Amino acid sequence: MAKSIIMLILIGSVCATLLTLGDQFTAQQITDNRTVRARALMQDMLSAPLPPLNDPTAPIIGQCEDWLFVSEAAPGYAGEIAGLGLWHADGQGLKVRVTSHRETPGIGDFIDHIRTPWITRWDGGNIQAWTSIDTVSGATITSDAVRQLALQIFQQVEKHCAR
Repeated sequence: MAKSIIMLILIGSVCATLLTLGDQFTAQQITDNRTVRARALMQDMLSAPLPPLNDPTAPIIGQCEDWLFVSEAAPGYAGEIAGLGLWHADGQGLKVRVTSHRETPGIGDFIDHIRTPWITRWDGGNIQAWTSIDTVSGATITSDAVRQLALQIFQQVEKHCAR
């Protein structure tokens, strides 16, 4: 019995050490990949040359006089739904893209702009348009989360630009 417990502890220790080392060796690469992905998404959303950014993963990027990128998250059915919003000061409205989620595959996929154009229908919409988007049958909580995400982005823009 004691031998089995010692073996279990030894195997657990080896696994924990390997996981820790793996995390340490890949952490910078993961951070770099997230930064590249964030810049690519911003470039795509802006549809114009993206100026140099100090930190493309910051919660708010840009100038109130021109445009702002705002990162927010809202609770979904299977966890947090994170998104990025682009607000234009010149009246072009808001674009929102979901950057990560754990919604049910096949049911919650509609919020992923790469898989379906569903979320792009409201590009350029104002707060009324974004908060009145249709509920997708079978994915009410996910649809509500996207509405909440857009509302939070509008609130952050208002708060940030109210000087």
